[in-house]
Amino acid sequence: LEPKELHSDLLNPIVEQLADKISHLSIKAPVPWLKGICLVDTPGTGDIFNRFDRRVHHYIQKADAVIVVISALSPLSSSEQAFLNLSIFPQDFPKLFFVLNMLDFARSNEEAERLLKFSSEKILSVFPQARMFGVSALDEFSRLKSLPRDLSNTSLILEKRFQNFRSALEESILLNRDLIQLSRVASQMEENLRHLQSSLALLRQA
Repeated sequence: LEPKELHSDLLNPIVEQLADKISHLSIKAPVPWLKGICLVDTPGTGDIFNRFDRRVHHYIQKADAVIVVISALSPLSSSEQAFLNLSIFPQDFPKLFFVLNMLDFARSNEEAERLLKFSSEKILSVFPQARMFGVSALDEFSRLKSLPRDLSNTSLILEKRFQNFRSALEESILLNRDLIQLSRVASQMEENLRHLQSSLALLRQA
């Protein structure tokens, strides 16, 4: 496939012509900083409990870092809260990021700050070690593609917010991925040890 064919409007007709059903799409590209990194874009939380719950749980349990994207239009919906409690809260992630997207819908920077503060207070009360960022993916996409940007008066602020998020990922994940993986392995070994101790206790009782 050519990169342009990955768009859903062009990809769906190609998939429909295939004899076998498609379980996943493997995309490879020569991006040096992605070497040794596996990115998994899971379905949204609205779909998780209907069709993709097992697959998403499988990926999350093996993840070294997790980025949870929530919408500024409806921050922390009931399905998102259920997702956090069931899928992320029981795990011990070395790196956990929360991203409040669609800040371009805020009418002013002050309103964007209020939305970010509201979401941060809720999330950080449960995950105090997590990092919280507010961004506009649409504005950043428009900037990179030199497309018109709707909010010219806040475009510089949105650009800086996204740059802060990008810098945090580079510093926390890309530059320290070996340490993250070691931390993840250590956490898994501790969990296995606790499970072994529990099994030995049951054997002694028996």
